[in-house]
Amino acid sequence: MLAALLWLFADKFARLALTRPQDHVFESDLDASTWFGLVVAGIGAWYFFAGLLDGASLGMQAFLYDRYSQEYGRMDLPPDFKVAIARAVLQLVLGAILALRGRGLVALLHKLRYAGLRRGQGADEGQVPD
Repeated sequence: MLAALLWLFADKFARLALTRPQDHVFESDLDASTWFGLVVAGIGAWYFFAGLLDGASLGMQAFLYDRYSQEYGRMDLPPDFKVAIARAVLQLVLGAILALRGRGLVALLHKLRYAGLRRGQGADEGQVPD
């Protein structure tokens, strides 16, 4: 959600962040939507690997609870264990979607950002760049 807001209002955030916006120029061979796609894929990879680590941790916790239950008698998992599993699965799915299907999200956000604007004129003038 934060990435979407940063993309939709990028010019306003950039002006707030820079002391003299007219002095700073970022030149790249890649267009803005490609950069944004790379950022979304990076965020997706981060969520995916965080979900993997959380899932491994939860799996180890379940294994240890089962092992200790056999030795010391019945031990229950924490009450929020199922919620933690659901959160890890959601993190994995969200990460995979962002990493593998981020281009569609980028295209949707690009359309939202430039909705109703004419093509071929500067973004500063309120129109879509080429």
